[in-house]
Amino acid sequence: MKDSLFVFQNGAIDSNSVTEHASGTNLDFFAVPTSSLTSISALEGKIVLYFKSSNTFENSRSNQAKVTLNTTEGSESRAAISTWALTLGEGKIYIFDDTRSTYPSSYDNTISGIDSVVRPSSERFSGGSVVTTVNVLSHTDAVLGTVDASVPDTVKLMSSALSFAKVGDQGRITSSSASPSGIAYQDSIPAFNVSFVSGDSWHNFINGNYNRTNPTYPASYAKLDYDATQALVRGTPASGTSASDAVSPTILESNNAFGNKFRYTDDQGNGSNASVGSNLYAHVDWNNHNWVSASATPYYVIDHLTGFGFTVKYEDDSGKVNLNTSNNTWAQWIAYINGTHHGYTGWMPLDLGELTNAHGSRVQLDMVWADEFFEFDASVSGSTRGAFLTGESFDASNFYNLYDSGNADLVLDLPKATNSGFHSRLTNCFMKRKHY
Repeated sequence: MKDSLFVFQNGAIDSNSVTEHASGTNLDFFAVPTSSLTSISALEGKIVLYFKSSNTFENSRSNQAKVTLNTTEGSESRAAISTWALTLGEGKIYIFDDTRSTYPSSYDNTISGIDSVVRPSSERFSGGSVVTTVNVLSHTDAVLGTVDASVPDTVKLMSSALSFAKVGDQGRITSSSASPSGIAYQDSIPAFNVSFVSGDSWHNFINGNYNRTNPTYPASYAKLDYDATQALVRGTPASGTSASDAVSPTILESNNAFGNKFRYTDDQGNGSNASVGSNLYAHVDWNNHNWVSASATPYYVIDHLTGFGFTVKYEDDSGKVNLNTSNNTWAQWIAYINGTHHGYTGWMPLDLGELTNAHGSRVQLDMVWADEFFEFDASVSGSTRGAFLTGESFDASNFYNLYDSGNADLVLDLPKATNSGFHSRLTNCFMKRKHY
């Protein structure tokens, strides 16, 4: 079937005429194939014609071009039917010319003029003087906001005070009345949802000690840089290694609160100052970090992915260091943790979520990046072998520990009571607290 053509002339074509405009201002001429007509709506004294494939950028019905014709009141439906009938003709040209008051004769004088011609913007980021924005639509064609040529990579939401801006491969809500600031940290929660004593992991969770109010308009989101290489850590590679060797998961995608990308630092923002030698992961070698020269709190390390601070040396409670006979029971260690230590308060026991942290890597035989991260009590099997007490319970009599760094299992249940079992003697107390 040979197509026909609608021609709409809304005004004299002059230097102010434009080809597109969301409101139709100065859009004086528009011609479109009759086959592009998708639907017709009626208002009192008007009919509205919608045309598909009539914009360079058309993402939904809300972005279709439309022409509103003035009609004689009471004749709207007849004018709509007459319009649709025009699409059945072949090789015709139908002229609607407001400058000459000329309209197709088939309307029988029911059309009195062109109210408006609208072609929504086809340019996302033209930056031109006429069109700078396009609408952002929901799946139901509701307008959620606009994309503005003057502000790249940003969606302005319908609230004029808010925008959604691209940050890395994520995004953030920003405000015209507040500057982006702060870091949104990844959440961490316990695994076992029963509490047996005050201060265990679930007790801390249900009492809000895991809660964190992230900034409303964060400057960044804490996220690992999975492509991080040694070149981001030091200028001269460790001996026997290459600058391109991977050092994930110890580097962040965006700066931490101290302005560097170390995932783990002391409380002054330093990575470990341990001698590098052949150690690719010397920047997380806290066993050999000089805390004094760094002016940092000894044995306290911040994880800038989760915002928690951790102890990296086993706790010594007046000579009690594990769950051996005459040492502390699990409940006594939980009570001990709830105090002031290393100049800080707000301490909690570790939980099973630490399996995804340095603790889990330390007890996994094939992981090497955390080998020098923690110091265990050396009296049982040397300081390179140990296990982590957690605040998570198997039942009333047993708790979970992050298991022995010399075995394949990652988690084991142990008695909460003191005993002379090897793994009860091997398990040390380490702690965590919400630093940010």
